[in-house]
Amino acid sequence: MANTAQSIIPTTTPVRAFEAHEGTICAVALFRDRQRMVTGSKDMTLRLWNLKSGTVSKIMKGHRSWVQCVVVSRDGQWMVSCDLHGVLIIWNGETGEHLGRPFQAHNKWIRWMSLSPDGMMLATGSSDMTTKIWNTENWKPQGNPIDCGSEVFCVRYSPSGGLLAIATIKDIQIWDARTRKCIANFKAHARHSNIIYDIAVNTRGTLIASASHDNHVRLWRLSDRQTIAIFEHVGYVFRVTFSVDGKHIISGGDDKRVSKWAIPENALPNSRVSRHP
Repeated sequence: MANTAQSIIPTTTPVRAFEAHEGTICAVALFRDRQRMVTGSKDMTLRLWNLKSGTVSKIMKGHRSWVQCVVVSRDGQWMVSCDLHGVLIIWNGETGEHLGRPFQAHNKWIRWMSLSPDGMMLATGSSDMTTKIWNTENWKPQGNPIDCGSEVFCVRYSPSGGLLAIATIKDIQIWDARTRKCIANFKAHARHSNIIYDIAVNTRGTLIASASHDNHVRLWRLSDRQTIAIFEHVGYVFRVTFSVDGKHIISGGDDKRVSKWAIPENALPNSRVSRHP
C-alpha cells in the first residue's frame, strides 16, 4: 500500500480573516482578478468580498436553504450558486445583483457544480440521481439529464474539458463530455467502503483520484480501471486534487491535515487518452 505523505505545515496565523456570515461557510470561490471573492453559507446568503480591504461589497440574498456551492465565470462577469432545494441563481459578478430569476434546476439537493474549462458549460450533480449540463449563455439544459443511477456527490470536468467525472454513492463514472457517452465505470465501492466525496482527473486524462468517507484516497488508472495506489488519512477525506506538475496528489479531511502524496513513478509515463485531448 502506498502510504507515504508529506504533510503541509500549517500557518498558525492567517494573513487575514474574513468574518461576516452567520452560519457555516460551505462554498468559496475566487475571481481571476485576485481582487474579489464570493462565499456561500448555511445562513442562506452569499457575500461578495473585496480582498484588498477585507470588506463585504454585497450581501446576496435569494436562496431559501443553505448555499452548497458557488462558481465564478472565467471573465468574472457572473457567478452561479446552488442550494439544498435544487435551485440555481445567477448573479452579476460586479454588483452581486440577480441576473434573471432563480430557477429549479433539480428536484433535490445540488451537491456539486463544475464549470467546463472554456466556461461554456456548467455541470450540476444532484441527490435526484442525475447530472445536468447547462449552456452558460442562455442557462438552458444542454441535452437530456445524465441518468447516474444513484445519488450524485461530485462532478468534475477534466482540465482539458474532454472528460466529465461523476462520483455517485455506488460508483465513479467517466463520461465523454462531447458525445455524452459513458466510457468507463469504476465500481469504487467494491474497494472504497463508503461515500466518495470528491474526485479529480489529472491533466493528461489518464489518472483519477477519489476521496472517501472510508479514510482513503484512491488513485485509479483510466485505461484498465485499476487501483494503482491507496493513501490513508486518519479520518474522512473530503477533498482531493492533482498538483500542477501532475506528480502529486493533495488531499484534506477530517484529520485536520492537508497531505501531499507522491504518485507512483510507474503511473506517470502513461500516454494520455488520445480521444480526449
